[in-house]
Amino acid sequence: MKKTLLFILGLLVLAGCTSKKNEQPEIVKDPNTIVFDANPTTGYAWSYKWNQDGIIELDEEYISDQIDKEVTGSGGKMVYKIKPLKEGTTTVTFTYQRPWESTDSDSIVVYEITVDEQLNVEPKLIETYLD
Repeated sequence: MKKTLLFILGLLVLAGCTSKKNEQPEIVKDPNTIVFDANPTTGYAWSYKWNQDGIIELDEEYISDQIDKEVTGSGGKMVYKIKPLKEGTTTVTFTYQRPWESTDSDSIVVYEITVDEQLNVEPKLIETYLD
């Protein structure tokens, strides 16, 4: 009987330790959006370059996972919205690194982004190296 009570008490304690539901705005996953985990408090940041100018533009926004404003150092999401400019294909290479460092262990993600004549966007993941 004691073991059963201790087990139930343990479950109640664990249930009380659960965190609040993340109340951040939902990130819509559509073909015009690329989302990466990020934490700028570590000094790491996502950067990008493409091989063909004038086909797309990228608008970027960081959205913190932080719920409590008193908490520092929490991560979040780096959201890139693809704005099509003209028909064509470009390769975009995203790199997650500290800007003052260049190492072989940086995280790299490569997308081929195609824009059709109606300016519909189709991103295709072609390479991933996440450290």
